[in-house]
Amino acid sequence: MNSEAAINAVPAFIEALEKGGPVVRESAIKVLSRIKDDRALEPLITAMIDESIRDIAEVALLTIDPNWKKTEATTNTVPKIINALSNGGYYGARRPTWDLLNKIDPNWMKYEAAKKTVPYFLWNLDNRLISSSAPIDDVANVLLNLYDYCAVEPLILMLNHKHSWVQESAFKILVQFKDIRAVEISIRALKENFRTIDPKIFVEVLNKMDSGWRQFEEAKKNIENSMGLAKEINLTAVTAECHHLLAELYELKEDHKFAYHHFKLFHNEKDKTYQRDIANRVKVLELSHHLKTAKNFSEALQEQNDALREEVRLRKQTQAKLEEQSRIDPLTGIFNRRYFFELAEREFTRARRYKRPVSAIMIDLDHFKTVNDNHGHLVGDQVLAEVANRIQENSREVDIVGRYGGEEFIILLPETALDDAVILAERIWTSLTTRPASTSKITLPLQASLGVSCCIKGVETPLYDLIEQADSALYRAKDLGRNRIEVYRD
Repeated sequence: MNSEAAINAVPAFIEALEKGGPVVRESAIKVLSRIKDDRALEPLITAMIDESIRDIAEVALLTIDPNWKKTEATTNTVPKIINALSNGGYYGARRPTWDLLNKIDPNWMKYEAAKKTVPYFLWNLDNRLISSSAPIDDVANVLLNLYDYCAVEPLILMLNHKHSWVQESAFKILVQFKDIRAVEISIRALKENFRTIDPKIFVEVLNKMDSGWRQFEEAKKNIENSMGLAKEINLTAVTAECHHLLAELYELKEDHKFAYHHFKLFHNEKDKTYQRDIANRVKVLELSHHLKTAKNFSEALQEQNDALREEVRLRKQTQAKLEEQSRIDPLTGIFNRRYFFELAEREFTRARRYKRPVSAIMIDLDHFKTVNDNHGHLVGDQVLAEVANRIQENSREVDIVGRYGGEEFIILLPETALDDAVILAERIWTSLTTRPASTSKITLPLQASLGVSCCIKGVETPLYDLIEQADSALYRAKDLGRNRIEVYRD
């Protein structure tokens, strides 16, 4: 049967083995055993799932390769058989597949696909199929080997089963796992007065697995209470420290799974604290930067404001000086002619509106030209300044005193009738003529002629007419011999 034709026919016989009926499959197995082609190994191993042809398939495998269990074909086929155990229909019909796995490879639990079989073995436990053909030790052995593949959680759920024997069996398996949760379950069972299982079992397990379970439970409770309070007031650092203590506590009990779990939570909380501290530090730095920027900006604005205020002050000062210069006669220090008329017009308008009396006095120094000619203009200027000062001193605060031009001065007297104006003119004339003027070079006697005019009604006579009348009286004083006072009379 090792002819080329037979070898080429191997795929056809494999297809017949996989898809044919019982008779066809048996015939295909017999033919493949005579051809002895390695390609038939995997199909033959898979065919062993069918209990009716398992023996003949095994004979064929031994014929092809006596060490077929150690071949790559077996390694490739075991996961398929495991899947058949996991998904092979009714749980009760899968026992032959389990037996086949144990026969082919007793260590089949090492395969990744083996974790899918956990429900099947838990079902065995739940439905009391752990009889003499499937004792509890065999089930426990499988579940223990599948510990890393989610066997513990379903066993814990089975502790709430309605049948006490299922609870007790599941509990005994958990104890073999040496999982700390067996201790926790025992403690809880004792606290809740668990009646379906003999309490002595729990006490025996606790004493066997953990002689210090009472101290452990008390320490765990205290740490968890502290962590609960820390979480309520959002103390992340304290929560992290509690997880760290729990990790160390579980490490002492050699429960590495829970120790690792709390160690991860510890680092998560520490990371949260670190991230929060970083965020707060960034916020503080940002706030500090904003405050510094605002302060610098405020200081810059303050400097600008101070500079602007100083500039405004200087401008006002300059403006005031310019205004003063535009109003004051620089030689005598009294109002110049332009500003005198500005103030006089304003006062005269008021007097006209309210029909109040207003008077004017014109003053001229006699023979002043001889002073300039004989003693120089410097002496003449000093004399003019002295005359202006005496006029100002003898005038009232409300009177408007100005230099009219040259050696002529003028005074506007608000709220003053003619008789009162004459009295003031006499006081000024006396001040000027009774005391000589002192200069830097010489002391000179003074003579002055004064003209006085008055507008009683303040309506009929314009300001310039009033001043012209005072000027007319002044010239009459000059004509009558100078150094005297004359009054204009209509």
